[in-house]
Amino acid sequence: MKQKRWMGAALLLTTGLAQAQPIGYDYVDLGYRMLDRSDADTLDDEFDGPALRISLGITENFYGVVENAYLEADGADVDFSDLVIGGGYRQSVAEDTDFFAEGAWVRRDADTPNRFEDGEDDGFRVGAGVRYMAQEMLELNIAALYQAGLFDDDEATLRAGAVWSVYGPMGLQAGASVSADAALYDLGLRVAF
Repeated sequence: MKQKRWMGAALLLTTGLAQAQPIGYDYVDLGYRMLDRSDADTLDDEFDGPALRISLGITENFYGVVENAYLEADGADVDFSDLVIGGGYRQSVAEDTDFFAEGAWVRRDADTPNRFEDGEDDGFRVGAGVRYMAQEMLELNIAALYQAGLFDDDEATLRAGAVWSVYGPMGLQAGASVSADAALYDLGLRVAF
């Protein structure tokens, strides 16, 4: 009898793991972010800290985005936070592939004692990319982004990432972004709703 219960529990667990999550736009990402700007003209250091991104579908094709990250420098008494508020458009181009485009307002609050970059500045970010369900529980994504207006630090970025659905709405997300003078890495948890 005990063996049947264990087999039943194992069957339920593997059935839950095998359920594919479609490409969704209702989720919360909570992660750890590492930013290497050691070759940059401004805020040149290595930073790390928490990052939060919330995406909420508004209609079938439109969604809203709120993102906040607070990063501290490893080598100096410098920190900054980015608040991103925007929206996006998605269009299915195949059963397992979405094209998306996003636009957002960005506010950077930098605390850099004895440096000229201290203060707040507003800018914008635009981007476009593709999200692809490579396997039943694995989503791959790639995007090109352009950000401007933040302390005169304009940059184009290429970002690639993945989301692995671990169990039901829970998943692990990871990503990497590169620009001319910085590299950014994310690792965290995604909860879809």
